[in-house]
Amino acid sequence: MVKFATPKGMRMPIGKHKGKLIEWLLLKEPFYMQYMMSTLKQDDNITIYANDRIEHFNSKPFLGKCKHENKDGTIDLLPITIMSVYVPSDIPGSIMWFCDSCWESFDKANGAPVRTYEDAILHGDTWFHRTKRATNRLLEYMYRAKGLRGKLTAKALIEFFHN
Repeated sequence: MVKFATPKGMRMPIGKHKGKLIEWLLLKEPFYMQYMMSTLKQDDNITIYANDRIEHFNSKPFLGKCKHENKDGTIDLLPITIMSVYVPSDIPGSIMWFCDSCWESFDKANGAPVRTYEDAILHGDTWFHRTKRATNRLLEYMYRAKGLRGKLTAKALIEFFHN
């Protein structure tokens, strides 16, 4: 058993965020977690645990529906599968949601697909010049759309990342 593990969570055992839940750090300090995971061995408990939580995050579907317009003009409500960042723009108002069908017909010249945790980090890093605020906003849009609501309490984080 890992020394800093809780019944369904793990706390950072080292560094400036010692004692904080890994789940919280993944959402609120993603660049710090990237740094820690890149400097630790791949078989380190923190890296293994964080990668497992990221995989679980990615497996959660977006909960909303896309109003997909069919060729005959009828509307179907299809599951959202893609969040898109409209670039270049500032974050507020630049997020759009798509089903796979609508994404195929979207002009991607100014849009970037965000399906995973890694995509959010990449786009925060690449298009928003690695600003913590922009990356955190992208992650917040994602975790809210995946069902994590309210304050990021230990109980809410553990429930979200483990169920």
